[in-house]
Amino acid sequence: MKIVIGFFLALSITASSFSQQYFVEFIVDEVDTFNKAKEVEIELRSNSDYQLVRMDFNTGRCYIILEESIKKSEPYFRCQFKKQGYEISCFYTGVRGKDPFIDINRGRCD
Repeated sequence: MKIVIGFFLALSITASSFSQQYFVEFIVDEVDTFNKAKEVEIELRSNSDYQLVRMDFNTGRCYIILEESIKKSEPYFRCQFKKQGYEISCFYTGVRGKDPFIDINRGRCD
């Protein structure tokens, strides 16, 4: 019985120690060519806080999955992109696996 209780205690501690993984998506209006999108994506991938980065030049959409327990704000991303000469819009953030992926497009933030 002690082994069973110990197992469930260890399982509950392990399950509660998992943290949430956040994602962000937004539009970078000035990114309208493949080369611009690739430059932005390469720059973002160098940040160790990001697990996955996708930049689409057709829509201007940037999608980033952050490493676990890391959450970045809209002002943070606005500042980072401003340094590179870009403005962002339609900022959206959520928890991976819980919040839906939304359909944002240039000029339309629904």
